[in-house]
Amino acid sequence: MAVCSLGFLFFCGAAVIIFHVAPGKRLRQIVLACVSLMFLIPLVPDLRSWIWFVFFLGITYGALALVRAQSRGWIVTAAVSLVLLLYLYVKRYTLLAAFIPFPLALDMRLHKAELVGLSYMTFKFIHMLIDQWQGQLAPFNLWRYLNYQLSFFTITAGPIQRYNDFLKYWEEMDLQPSETRESLLYWIRILTGMIKVGLLGAYVETALKSYGGLWTTPTLGSVLIAFYAYPVYLYFNFSGYTDIVIGAGGLLGFRLPENFNRPWLSRNVLDFWDRWHITLTHWIRDYVFMSSYKAAATAFPRGARSWSYALLFFALFVAGVWHGTTDAFVMFGVLNGLGAAATRAYGDVLRATIGHQRLRAYLKNKTVRLVAIVITLHYVCVCQLFFANDVDHALSILSALGTCLANLPAAVSRYSWQGPALVLVAAAVLLTALWKSDAAGSFFERAGRWLGERNGLLSTILCAQCAFVAGMFFVQWAFQQEPPPVLYMQF
Repeated sequence: MAVCSLGFLFFCGAAVIIFHVAPGKRLRQIVLACVSLMFLIPLVPDLRSWIWFVFFLGITYGALALVRAQSRGWIVTAAVSLVLLLYLYVKRYTLLAAFIPFPLALDMRLHKAELVGLSYMTFKFIHMLIDQWQGQLAPFNLWRYLNYQLSFFTITAGPIQRYNDFLKYWEEMDLQPSETRESLLYWIRILTGMIKVGLLGAYVETALKSYGGLWTTPTLGSVLIAFYAYPVYLYFNFSGYTDIVIGAGGLLGFRLPENFNRPWLSRNVLDFWDRWHITLTHWIRDYVFMSSYKAAATAFPRGARSWSYALLFFALFVAGVWHGTTDAFVMFGVLNGLGAAATRAYGDVLRATIGHQRLRAYLKNKTVRLVAIVITLHYVCVCQLFFANDVDHALSILSALGTCLANLPAAVSRYSWQGPALVLVAAAVLLTALWKSDAAGSFFERAGRWLGERNGLLSTILCAQCAFVAGMFFVQWAFQQEPPPVLYMQF
């Protein structure tokens, strides 16, 4: 079921009605379990995939139960290693294929299984396993575990909700209907997300396909569109999906963690990842970086600072490589890892050179902040070229961009200033839209809070959004267009 579709909207509405009509916590839990199962069924294509699905859930729950009974470090290590090997096998990373000669009868290239949400289920399992080993996990059983893993608003593309937070809402579910104001805000958020995915993101993607791939005779305009437009599309697509599922979860009594916080206003790579796909970043910080850094700093205290650079690189490299199985995602991970390590090293050098007091003044300087934001934005755009394309195509875009910029003075002197100037103005507009897209979101968030106590205005906004989204779905139906997919669902 496409998340940005009329079918999902009706599905969500029916689930909310049945949920709030159901009397008692236990019946509401059953309703949510049935809703999640109905959402999952169309996404699992065949019996082989169902078998793998059941196998994965069974083996992970068994590992959790074993660690609860025998809290041993080697059991945790073995369980995590086994599940990661299973994950790598099913995902079939091309960079590992040459080194792992699978038997032909088990070759996933010939007998492929589709495990929707495998990445996010793996994240949830590892978090539960480690927290259980450390004595921080709330009580669990098979019923709670299955509902946590298969919850329809987090299974496909996050956000990654921690088990203890899930259990709080699962066991202490509000048995009274939500306040009108809160419900209106959640519905507004769902429709805002659909507009992001179905209109804004789809429009930018169309422009990218139409004007950003003309490589027989690349122009500065087409190259700039290829460079700037994909990050805009990815933001609208993924943050729109996040808005939809956070709104849907809120209507069913669950407060999901936020996944975005104005990422295009980040001043460095670490700041960017602390604002983009926040739940993934925090998971990697807690279970990859902090765990490995603590072990390294304990074993080699004199080299703690050097280890911090290396492990920051590794953590962001993992964040990048997780997104895909090709060498382009390896490059994406390497660039993000280098950016993170360089950010930490630069901060340490500044602190050692100018001292803490002058460093604070430096960081508060508006000009420095503006320059840092612009540099970070362009570095992220370079990284996302490898996210969106294979290595050769990404390098060809960068090469074409360099050629077009080098030829710009000659083009201005040979022809006239209007054409190049218009291209630069268009690039500036794209850059501003990319930069300020989340600032606009912050404005609407503040406006939403201001309107929070004015239900009449909220109802008017909701009605206008309903009309707009209905028109969007009508155009899709009239032109027989498929609902736009959510890109992060494939990870």
